[in-house]
Amino acid sequence: MHLLLVDDEPSLLNLLGQHLQRHGHLVEHAASVAEARLHLQVSFDAAIVDWTLLDGTGLDVALPLLASNYKLHVIFTSGYPLDASVVPAAYRGRVHILQKPFLPRALAQILNTLTL
Repeated sequence: MHLLLVDDEPSLLNLLGQHLQRHGHLVEHAASVAEARLHLQVSFDAAIVDWTLLDGTGLDVALPLLASNYKLHVIFTSGYPLDASVVPAAYRGRVHILQKPFLPRALAQILNTLTL
């Protein structure tokens, strides 16, 4: 899968990115909403997006991506309670939530269930 990984925590961004690459995924990184917006023209299969970013929320990243790619799935990661009601109803079937801290296999389970 071609994945966009967005998190403002450098160690998590690097470790998770390396893990995903070792499992055969093509991963592009962004550490902010602004960096993620530079990738809007790229066609990803999924985006793994931290909900709380220094320059906005995961929704600021996800909405433009979801609107531009009808097959894209977004996996929000958050250390705070979060549910799908934060996302417009039209996109909820393509949004998944993963509570931090999480094990890599929990992310793998979500990725394996995506219909691309």
